[in-house]
Amino acid sequence: MKIADRYILSQVTKPLLIAIAIGLMLLLSERLVRLLEITLGQTEAFSLVFEMLSYLVPHYMGLALPGAFFIGLMFGFNRLSKDGEIDAFMASGVSLLRLARPMLALSLVFMMLAFLVFGYFQPYTRYAYRMLVHSVENTSVYYLAEEGIFMHIGKRTFSLDQVSREKQNFDHIFVFSDRGAKGHNTTTAKSGRMIERGVYELPVLRLSDGLIMRVKPPKKGEKAKPAEVTFYDRVDSLLGKERGPVRRARGKDQRELTLFELWQRMDTPPPKTTREELVAELNDRVMRILIIPILPILAIPFALSRRRGYRSYRFATAVVLLVVFNEVLQNGKRAVALGNMSPLIGQWLPITLFAAFSIWSFYRAAFTIAAPQLDPVWERLHEPAKLFLGRAAKRLGLGR
Repeated sequence: MKIADRYILSQVTKPLLIAIAIGLMLLLSERLVRLLEITLGQTEAFSLVFEMLSYLVPHYMGLALPGAFFIGLMFGFNRLSKDGEIDAFMASGVSLLRLARPMLALSLVFMMLAFLVFGYFQPYTRYAYRMLVHSVENTSVYYLAEEGIFMHIGKRTFSLDQVSREKQNFDHIFVFSDRGAKGHNTTTAKSGRMIERGVYELPVLRLSDGLIMRVKPPKKGEKAKPAEVTFYDRVDSLLGKERGPVRRARGKDQRELTLFELWQRMDTPPPKTTREELVAELNDRVMRILIIPILPILAIPFALSRRRGYRSYRFATAVVLLVVFNEVLQNGKRAVALGNMSPLIGQWLPITLFAAFSIWSFYRAAFTIAAPQLDPVWERLHEPAKLFLGRAAKRLGLGR
């Protein structure tokens, strides 16, 4: 690696890492509040929160990585341009294409990372996150229980007169289970104890010294049968929401499938998932990976500017282009998933146009001496905008 390559990489790496760190912190902090609500009262709540956040890192990394890479490129090359180092390189015979070579090599590394994130890490961690949240929500009845309050969870109604969370004991328990057409059961107990079986398993409520009353509805033409009452010394019952097993097989929907699984199951989609949704998901992930090498080609021309020109509008224009392109991809994915549009038009046409515009912008900056087309427009708008903002600030008493 040449000295110039290492120097350019050092100028881009620092803002790139800072942008990734800030992006992840902002995205994870927004989800942190919700996770704290989910784990409220749980034993080892903080360890559960950090485990959930670790499962969300690949998901948010997929969101933050392209944007952070783009911003790092913009800041790095803008600094080189502002300090005149780009001019010095080009005056010594080093072209802009040669300066972009280490960035293209770095983009290939990030493309491989994106392939692992979108192709494998996200499906597995999304499944693990859903299972952990499902498990915590299923065991929340005990931690949210209040003395003397009826709690309706699923098809059961609980009432606990006394709760000792330190010893995990209950006193004077009432449980009503609605079995629909099969009738209902009423269980009472003098005392009870919760037996934990790990985060991923429903706890067991062990009841002692009580009775179970079973009421079955009569069939047509029959008289009502008396209730069956059974006294017991001890009985075990699962504690939690009745929503099926805590664990299930991975692959509930297309977001839990890897890239190769999406391709293999194209004709056999998961239940409640259509083939169009699999096609849209597969194309979207592939495009998220392929967009990485295009970002340096777009970022470098927008990071350069004339010495006496305005640079802020170039940053804003580039970011707006990236945001608009992301929205176009999202809308195209929805249209393809609904079967309203072909993936060639809804997904591949936008990325083709985006790549063509990026290559054209880089070609103008690297191989021609034409001035950026938006510079004259911005210069005409700058003075009126500056005058308007100055008068508005003076009227509001904010000074110039």
